[in-house]
Parts: sequence; C-alpha cells; structure tokens
Amino acid sequence: MVTSTALGSFDIFQGLSLQEREHIASKMVLREYAPRESLTCANEQRTDVFFIISGSVRAHVVSPAGKQVHFEDLTGGMMCGELSAIDRKPRLCEATAETHVLVAVTTADVFREIMSEHPAVMSAVMCRLADVVRIQMRRVYEYSTRKVGSRVRLELLRMSKQAANEADISAVKFEDVPTHADIASRISTHREAVTRELKNLEKLGVINWRPGNYVVHDITALEALAQTS
Repeated sequence: MVTSTALGSFDIFQGLSLQEREHIASKMVLREYAPRESLTCANEQRTDVFFIISGSVRAHVVSPAGKQVHFEDLTGGMMCGELSAIDRKPRLCEATAETHVLVAVTTADVFREIMSEHPAVMSAVMCRLADVVRIQMRRVYEYSTRKVGSRVRLELLRMSKQAANEADISAVKFEDVPTHADIASRISTHREAVTRELKNLEKLGVINWRPGNYVVHDITALEALAQTS
C-alpha cells in the first residue's frame, strides 16, 4: 500500500495537504524490482508513471551495436515514465533497476488527472522536465564544442554540485561514484579517455580518485580547467 508519507518525499507533492496526498496514494500501487530488472523498455506502448520510493534506477538506451547511452540516474523522490504519460507516445528509453527498487506506480490517466486537479503538481512537473531538457541540451553543446578532457571535468563538476546539494562549494567527498564506463556513457566517449583524464587530474592535485577515497579537492581549479579546452 502506498502511503501519504512516502509521497511526501517527492518534490512535486510537497505543496499538497496530507488529505490530498492520501487521495493520490490511494490511486497508486506498490511494485518492487530486483537489480538489473527493467521498469520500462524503449519503444514500448505502456504509459505508466513510476515514483521511486527507494533504490536507484538508470535511464538509458542501448544501440544495436550494444553501446549504452546514459541519460540519467534516478533515486528516491524522483520519477520516470512521465513523458509517455503526457504525450501517449512510445517510451524513448529503458529504465533499469540498479539496486533493489521500491516504486509507486500509477496510470497515465491518473497522472494527467493529478496534474489537472493540482496546479502545484503541474508546475513541479514542468520544472522537472525543463531541468531535464537543459541538462541534455548542455551535454549536446559540450559534445559538439568541447574536447573529451573538458567534458570529463564538466561532468565531475555536475557530480560535485549534486553531491554537495549546493552551488558554492570548495571541495566534496563522494560516498559512491559511477564507474569510468558510466561516466563515459554520459558524455559520449570511451572508458579509456575517462581513465586518462582522471589520472591527469590526480597528477594536478585537483582530485583523488581511488576506491574508498573519491574526492574533488578544489572545485575552483576544476572549473577553471574545464574552460580551457
């Protein structure tokens, strides 16, 4: 059973009353997914929306040659599947559980009804989609205009600011980091190029990138380096 407390962790429901969240929760069902299990598949016609209560989900596509293109990692308090619920078109990408995942699921009709009845939810969904578009446009721009080394540094900056949950930071230590291959898939390059640039940044003293000790020591220096190529 989905609870109003669980929905309270989602930004899009923050502006609603307890009673409103309880009403919405009554229209959702709980589902669990094991690691590597698919929540959605590319090109499928299903249009359910998934609200991640706990765990981690990766949004990605795999090319016919087997190359994975990474779009976004989703964790508790985030959602996926909303695009197909909004425009009724097939899924663009696959959503795969990276860990054990617990989600609240609702149909496209209910999701659209929720947005229609609650302008605050509609506004939050619009802001969420705007953020996604901005991130992907920025990556397309970087791919078209920046060398690989610069793209790696820019991705580290994004990771640092997200991990610290603020823009004005001097250093950050990561508890968990993506693999070199994962970073490569985010910025459209190969694993070896990421490894090479991370080693270069270590030599410069900007980062430490070893198991159990992943640290960006100097955000300001990393930002300056990211603009040099």
